[in-house]
Amino acid sequence: MKLKGIGASSGIAIAKVFELIEAHVEIKKETANPVEEVKKLEDAIADAIKQIEQVKEKAAKNLDAEHAAVFDAHIQVASDPMMVDEVKSLIESEKANALWATNEVFSKYAEMFAGMEDAYMKERAADIKDVAKRVINSIAGVKSSDVSSINEEVIVVGEDLTPSDTAQLNKEFALGFATNIGGRTSHSAIMARSLEIPAVLGLKDVTEKVATGDVLIIDGDAGVVIINPTEAEITEYKTKQEALAKEAEELKKFIGKESKTADGHHVEFTKWRCWTSRKWCWSCWTIQIRIPIHGCFWLTYRRRAICSTWKDVELLLELLTSVEIKLFLTTNSQKKWTHS
Repeated sequence: MKLKGIGASSGIAIAKVFELIEAHVEIKKETANPVEEVKKLEDAIADAIKQIEQVKEKAAKNLDAEHAAVFDAHIQVASDPMMVDEVKSLIESEKANALWATNEVFSKYAEMFAGMEDAYMKERAADIKDVAKRVINSIAGVKSSDVSSINEEVIVVGEDLTPSDTAQLNKEFALGFATNIGGRTSHSAIMARSLEIPAVLGLKDVTEKVATGDVLIIDGDAGVVIINPTEAEITEYKTKQEALAKEAEELKKFIGKESKTADGHHVEFTKWRCWTSRKWCWSCWTIQIRIPIHGCFWLTYRRRAICSTWKDVELLLELLTSVEIKLFLTTNSQKKWTHS
């Protein structure tokens, strides 16, 4: 069975399924002692912040300081005075339980972000939900699947992977992931690209169609997932895997070398991380610049030309705030090189 989703991180992975099981917490409004419930809330927030700090340490180890800084924002959300005070006020005014009040307030803010038109801001709803899940689970005294405990080669499948989940993946064992929801601008997708593991998101019902032990192929470039593939499909994708690995090794030879066109034009490129809310920001999409021997330029996205002159390239790069650049020099021998 083949499913089509959003290719959020490039590459191909073939492995058995690891189902990410979310802890089930029944949330309903109940009458409770406000003083006791506020204390539960405060203890849960302190516990959530402690957990987030631990995840931040893992992110710094598995990724880098820049990605780990994402969890500073999570700590700020968990301890945000306005949100925390709103939960406390709801507990006191409704004489309600902390579990219900926390879910009400955090869900309101998550829905507010999810309803925004801008794709980047829309994805921030996932960050709020991530923090809310930690606080709610702490109040309820339950835990979800621990992806950091994975010790065999698998593809992680779940409703969604929170930024916390993704940061704790060990890419030695977690070869990729596939989820029902999510998009390219989510922190999880960005982290997957940094971990260099393939990811396909927005599959809608992949969790209903797989079980632990099923074999999956995920193609992060095409946004395709194949459930229990045939031997012919496995052979086909293993061949593609080998070709991608070979190309990556070839490109590594040119890292650190001077970037210069065949006609002597020196080219400098930089990577940005996307913190903008502009609608035209192509957050972390792969941009390729092709430079033929005669010195003209094409800026392409997935082989579709969007610029034809160096002036156009410069103009577009001024607009982009987050790009990963691959630089190709087209000569008679088809040599390729990258500049980092």
